[in-house]
Amino acid sequence: MTPKGLRDAVSRHQRTALGLLPTPLHPAPSFSRTVGSDVWIKRDDLTGIALGANKIRKLEFLVAEARAGGADTLITSGGLQSNHARSVAAVAAMNGWDCHLVLGGKRPPAPNGSLVLDLLLGARLHFSPALDPPILEAMAEIIPAELRDAPPEQRAQAWADWVKKRDMEIRNRLAQGDADSVVNLLMFGTSFTAEPRLTVEQLRPIPEQANQDAKTQIAAWQVFFDKRVRDLVRGMAAPGSNERLQFARKTLQRAGIGFSTEADNQKAKSYLYENVQRVFREQAGFQQALQAARSLTNPTEEFAERSKLYAERGLSLDTSLLPDYALEVALAEMKRRALLAPGSITHVGIIGPGLDFTDKQEGFDFYPTQTVQPFSVMDSLLRLGLATPAVLEMDTLDLSPRVLEHVSQAAHHAAQGRGYTVQLPRDPARA
Repeated sequence: MTPKGLRDAVSRHQRTALGLLPTPLHPAPSFSRTVGSDVWIKRDDLTGIALGANKIRKLEFLVAEARAGGADTLITSGGLQSNHARSVAAVAAMNGWDCHLVLGGKRPPAPNGSLVLDLLLGARLHFSPALDPPILEAMAEIIPAELRDAPPEQRAQAWADWVKKRDMEIRNRLAQGDADSVVNLLMFGTSFTAEPRLTVEQLRPIPEQANQDAKTQIAAWQVFFDKRVRDLVRGMAAPGSNERLQFARKTLQRAGIGFSTEADNQKAKSYLYENVQRVFREQAGFQQALQAARSLTNPTEEFAERSKLYAERGLSLDTSLLPDYALEVALAEMKRRALLAPGSITHVGIIGPGLDFTDKQEGFDFYPTQTVQPFSVMDSLLRLGLATPAVLEMDTLDLSPRVLEHVSQAAHHAAQGRGYTVQLPRDPARA
C-alpha cells in the first residue's frame, strides 16, 4: 500500500483528536556519528496524555467509536503496570466517563507505579489472577485451539485477533436479535394496527408444507398477516413518538432500507417477509435439535446438547417472566435448605436483564419498553426475607447499549424520586 493509500484508508474512520500531534522529530547526533548515518527520533513519548506515548494514537479511533455509540464507560485489561490501561483511564477522565481496569495478577499491598496514576485518574481497579500465565496454562483444555496452539511470540496478536472476531460475531448476533424483535412486533404488536394479533397456533403452519386441508386455514390468517405487514411499514414510515416504531425504522435503515418511495416500501415488506421465514426456519431447527437431545439416554449428554442450542441465535432483548419465576422458586428452595440465611444477600448482579419490546411469549406493546428482571429479583429477595431494602444493591450488565441506557435512566429517575412502573399483562387463556 502506498502512503497515500494508507492515509486514505485511515481517513475513512472516525477519529477524535486527543494527542499533541504531530509529535516532533529530534536529531540524535551522537548515535548518528556512531552508526555513520543521519538518525532522527520520532518523539511519540510527547503525545501529552498520562505518558501514554503511542497508545494515544489508537485511542483516538476507539474514543470516536465510543462517542458515536453513546458510551459512558471504558473497560480494558492489561498487566499490573500497563501503560495502555493508564492511558485509557486518562482518556476516560477527559471525557467524563467511568473507567474500569482489569489488571492481571494479585492486588498489591499498596498502590505503586502506574496503579497510583490509575487511581488518581478515577479508574476502578479489578485484579484478576486469571490473567496470569500459570492460570492460562491450567485452563489450556478449554482455551480455543487457535489461541492455545499459537507460538509464544504470536500469542498476543492471536488473542487480539480472536477478541476482534468474537466482538464482530456478537455485534452481528445483536443486529439479528434486533430483526427478531421487529418480527415479534409485526406478529403481536397492537400500537400500529387495528388488525388482530396472530397467535402461536396460527403461525405454526408457516414453515411447513401445507396439505390441501390446511390451505383454507392458512389463507385466512395470511390475509391478516399481509395487512399487519402493510400497517407496520406505514408505521415505520411515520413513527411519530412511538419508540418501538422508531426502533423498527432504524433497524431497517441499518439494513439499507428507506421509507421515501413505494419501491422503498416494497423492500421493507420483503425484509419483513424474509425475516419471518428465517425466524420460523430457526424455530423448526430448534425443535428438531430438542427432539434429538431428548432421544439421548445420558442426561449429561442431553444437557450438553441443550446448552449449544442457541449458540448462534440472534441476541434479542425481548424477555419472558418465566425465568424470573424460576429464580424465585430456586431462591425459596435455597432458603428452605438453609443455604441462604435471612437478610444475607446485600448485592446482586443481573447479567442480561433484557428490555421488553414485545416479549417472546406473544408480547404486548401498549405500554412503554421496560426491563423486568431487576425488579422481579428484588421483589423475590425482599418477600422471601433474604434481603432488606436499606442495604440491597443491584448492578446490571448487558451487551446492548439500549438496555444499559434504559437502566441508567431508570436509576437517574429514581434518584429524583420518580418511580418505575412495571406492566405485567395477564392472559386468562394461559392461566
